[in-house]
Amino acid sequence: MQEAIFASFQQRPVQGICFIQWTLCCIKSTVAQTVVEDKFMVKKLTDVLGIILLGSVILVFAIIAIPIYLLWSPFGYYFDWLRKRRFQEYLLELGDKNFFCYNNRIDAKAFIEKELIPRLDRSVEILYLDGREVKSSYSREYMSMALYSLKSYQRFPHLLKIRDGKMIDESINNEFFNTMNQNKPLDKLLADIQSFFGIRINNKNAA
Repeated sequence: MQEAIFASFQQRPVQGICFIQWTLCCIKSTVAQTVVEDKFMVKKLTDVLGIILLGSVILVFAIIAIPIYLLWSPFGYYFDWLRKRRFQEYLLELGDKNFFCYNNRIDAKAFIEKELIPRLDRSVEILYLDGREVKSSYSREYMSMALYSLKSYQRFPHLLKIRDGKMIDESINNEFFNTMNQNKPLDKLLADIQSFFGIRINNKNAA
């Protein structure tokens, strides 16, 4: 009996140590969980503050920009309408015109200037687009508007004719490059150009 009591007294310190260790583990786990939750809360709070700040900036910008836009819009529409009207008047002043339009594409420019342009009819005038700059004896502003309004702007060369203040255009990109790359005679291409402009085939071309 005494031995059992003695053994019981010996186990109590061990149990106490185990209890303390368990308690420390619980505290450590609780602290770690609290730290993780705090970090998550800080991140969440930072995200919320960032959204609020961004929303505030957008709101301030909208408050400033919307009145300016509302004030400027009528003037913008008016100036755009006036520009188009003056362009239309300019086209009417030009009368009936025929334009051959080409750009500075390296593999075509030399061939056009050496082989094709000299054989065009005298009534066909040249519009040359060097990068974004239009080379012409006519108004640079209005000729730029004419070129940039072509139906297939990226597909040069183009034919452009003006009739009664209206522009009619057609890309000859495919036919031109087929003729040049396959070394075909220019006769059919020239005939199609003349047909587009309404020029009689038997007219004499420019020398």
